[in-house]
Amino acid sequence: PLGGWLARLDTLRLENVGLGPSGAAELARSPRLPAVLDLGFNRLGDAGIAAIVGSSGFARVAELVVRGNFLTLASAALLADRGRHLRRLDVSANPALGAPQPHQARLP
Repeated sequence: PLGGWLARLDTLRLENVGLGPSGAAELARSPRLPAVLDLGFNRLGDAGIAAIVGSSGFARVAELVVRGNFLTLASAALLADRGRHLRRLDVSANPALGAPQPHQARLP
């Protein structure tokens, strides 16, 4: 288990560490996710995104980086529905979303 140390972090950058959907599900078990969460290039897929945005700790995330994670329109719909509180969302390098080049959205 991730324990209480994760709840004390404000920023967590886990880019390209092979997290995968099961790692995302384990991360999502934390009651408090960091305000800045970089999960780029981890092959999360739709299952990994569903786990993160379905987490009770997701409301605390203000900046989410999920570039290069093989996301589909299903993930985009989840992020649009449950990620309205995000100040920054990076879904670049997910070709199925039509974002092969780095693109970032700054949200109000």
